[in-house]
Amino acid sequence: MRGARGRSVAVLAALLLLAGCGDAAPELGPTRTLAEAGASNPTVALAPDGGVAYVAWVGTEDGRSDVWLRAVPAVGEPRSRVRVNDVPGDAQPHAQAPARVAVGPEGNVYVAWTNATIVEGRPFPASDLRFARSTDGGRSFEPAFTVNDDHDDPGAAPASHTFHELVVAPDGAVIVSWLDSRREWNPDGVHGAHAHAGPSFDPAVPGPDVRIAVSRDGGRSFGPNAVVDQQACPCCRTTLAAGAGGRLHLAWRKVHEGDVRDIVVATSTDGGASFAEPHRVHEDGWVFPGCPHAGPALVVDRAGTMHAVWYTGREDRQGHHYAS
Repeated sequence: MRGARGRSVAVLAALLLLAGCGDAAPELGPTRTLAEAGASNPTVALAPDGGVAYVAWVGTEDGRSDVWLRAVPAVGEPRSRVRVNDVPGDAQPHAQAPARVAVGPEGNVYVAWTNATIVEGRPFPASDLRFARSTDGGRSFEPAFTVNDDHDDPGAAPASHTFHELVVAPDGAVIVSWLDSRREWNPDGVHGAHAHAGPSFDPAVPGPDVRIAVSRDGGRSFGPNAVVDQQACPCCRTTLAAGAGGRLHLAWRKVHEGDVRDIVVATSTDGGASFAEPHRVHEDGWVFPGCPHAGPALVVDRAGTMHAVWYTGREDRQGHHYAS
C-alpha cells in the first residue's frame, strides 16, 4: 500500500512542541504547511528539551522520491527543508513504511527509510533499509548507509527490508526494527508461503523475519541484524518502545496456525541483545489469509507501563483496541 501522492504536509506546531512539556492541555497554535504537494506520511520527533519538532516525510517531485526533513522551532518559523538522502531518488513513499525520525539525548537527529528496486517478475519491489544521521540539529545529514547486512552479499537474492521502526533508548542506543524477506527467496526467486494474498499458513515454509539492529555509537554504525521471530504477517509495520534500564518492547502482527493474524509483543531487558518469547497482546483470533496493512502502536510511559493500540478485523470485535 503506497502513500497518496499530491498531498501537503502540515503540523500544529505549538501542539507538537508542548505535548511533552507538562500535563496541562496545550493551546493549539497555527497550522504551518511544511510541504505544498507530493508529500507522503510524515512522522515527527521532539528534541530532548522540547524546543524543536523535527518532521520527516517522503516527497515525490517529477517522478523522483526523496526524504525531507524540516525543523519547527518553538519560537519563529520552520527552517528550510533539508534533503536527508544524499543519493537522489533513494526513497519510496509507503503508507505502512514512512520515513521515521528520532532524536537522541545528545541532540543527534536520525532518519530511517526504505528505497525500491524493481525485480522483473515480482509483484512488489525489493528494498533496502537506509539510515542517515545529523549532528547539527537537522541542518545537514551525513551520507546514508544501508542497515540490512545482506546488502553486500553477492549471493543474496534481492529481498524486502521494510515496515520499519526507529527509536532511541534513554541511554542513547539507536534501534531499528523491520520485516525482512531474505529467507523467503531462493536462488530461483521462488517466493515463500506468506505473500500478500498467498497460500495458507505453513510452518515449514519461511515467512518474513522480524529483525532488529542496534547502534551503540550514536548512529555511526549498526551491529548484526538479529532475528527476533519468524512467520510475521508480511505487510504490517513493526513497532518499538524503549523504556529505562535497557527494557525494549517490539510488537508486530504474527501469522498463527489457521491464518490467524494477531498482534504480539516481545520484550528485551538487555537493550535488544535478546528477547523473551512473543505473546499476544490479545487473543483476537482474526482469521485473514491476506494482508491487513495495519501494524500496532506502542508507547512506554514515565512509570514504565507499556500501552498498546492495534486494529483487528474480526467480525465480532472489528475496530481499534487498547491494552496496557
